[in-house]
Amino acid sequence: ARILQSNGRYGIHELCITPDNIDENTKRKIQKAVSQTIQHPAKPITPSEWKTLLEDNGFVVEFEALAPMHLLEPKRVIADEGILGFIKIL
Repeated sequence: ARILQSNGRYGIHELCITPDNIDENTKRKIQKAVSQTIQHPAKPITPSEWKTLLEDNGFVVEFEALAPMHLLEPKRVIADEGILGFIKIL
């Protein structure tokens, strides 16, 4: 079923690993470390892998930007999980 209207726009904000040419062993180690740290399954991929994934599923990538991850900073964790969730993570 189509969710997005024809010619609609779709924005995502996802984790990615840089650089694009990172070796697979290092990528797997990062994926494992992220999953263990945030206590949730996570499989970040490279920017080019994200682009390919979207294009292979019929999307046209018009714009992409990268920014540093602040996911594990205490203020961000508290904002996302609340104080009790933050304490559980500690």
